[in-house]
Amino acid sequence: MSQDIGSVLAERLKIRVVTVEYAIVLYLYDQSNVSAGDLCAISEASVTTFYAKLKRMVEAGVVQFKVSATDHRVRLYSLTERAKNILDEEYAFLPDWIDKKVRGNNFKMGELIEFINRTGDRLGVDFFRIDYAIIIQLYDLINLSSADIIALSKASQASSYDALMKLIDIGVVTVEVDANDKRKKIHRLNDQVRDFLNNQHIELSHWISSHQTRANPDCKCANGR
Repeated sequence: MSQDIGSVLAERLKIRVVTVEYAIVLYLYDQSNVSAGDLCAISEASVTTFYAKLKRMVEAGVVQFKVSATDHRVRLYSLTERAKNILDEEYAFLPDWIDKKVRGNNFKMGELIEFINRTGDRLGVDFFRIDYAIIIQLYDLINLSSADIIALSKASQASSYDALMKLIDIGVVTVEVDANDKRKKIHRLNDQVRDFLNNQHIELSHWISSHQTRANPDCKCANGR
């Protein structure tokens, strides 16, 4: 389900959404004992890049492997218990936040970015590629100047600016004059893109709640889902 949501986002927004590492994490959060070949295919990375990143994730204790019982040449990969626990703990925040965000009711701006940074730091994995990271900034914080966007970005100033210009060119981001300062331009998500993201985050909320219910039938998932 997580991969389906990522594919829908990538197709609709015409950008690549998740990093190679987070693509692996998301896939293994749904499934265990997956071959490197299958993981490489879903990562959409070159073979060299994929294996270098997979090796680092194993060394960092995010991913583990065992040798296949039917073919000793094959390694089967899963998330470590530590990584699964981190995701279960952190993802528990999202359903209630998404519900408040979509309803426009008592949500706090900046909490989504804090969640992404905190979870990524705990796993040692960046979640999103630069284009989608900017989209998330604007989804969470609504109005940002180009300086704000660059300051929030983990990428270089030049890369962040180029990504922002691309999003403007394809109509994902709109530019307006700041009503309080005519010399300043502010950036917003296109309304249709924001509505689309709301719908996708509702699907994400359902996926998280159902996943955690399956993993722990006794858990009290947000909103009773």
